[in-house]
Amino acid sequence: MSEEQNRTVQHKKAMLEALKKNLGIISKACEAVGISRASHYKWCDEDPEYKQAVEEIKEYAIDFVESKLYACINDKNITAIIYYLKNQGRKRGWLNEYKPGKDGQQEEQFKVIKEYVWGGNDNHKGASGDNKLSSDASSTGSQPNS
Repeated sequence: MSEEQNRTVQHKKAMLEALKKNLGIISKACEAVGISRASHYKWCDEDPEYKQAVEEIKEYAIDFVESKLYACINDKNITAIIYYLKNQGRKRGWLNEYKPGKDGQQEEQFKVIKEYVWGGNDNHKGASGDNKLSSDASSTGSQPNS
């Protein structure tokens, strides 16, 4: 193996470690290793093993962020709860906008969230003064003031 090939192998190893440390953020990892983004992308194009390792790091980063989202949900963070439901609960009627249905499914879903977050207490009013979860509650991640 030539000196240049050996240096490339060492840079790839260092880059994979830096990607792990920086949760897959390429620019930060490149800066830490002292290589260009172009080198990283060239390695991805030319080296299937390197590319696979990079993909695994991306999956690790997603797992890490999901665990933080679940921690926020466990802490009753309304923003995290609604974000999760809008992205993972679409088949159950959770949408990016409120559309009252004939069967009242979304109303019932909001009641379930209110029960979980505020213990069923209907004294929590949204920005518009109604008893529904409002953009005020979902943007701050805390219960709105009464």
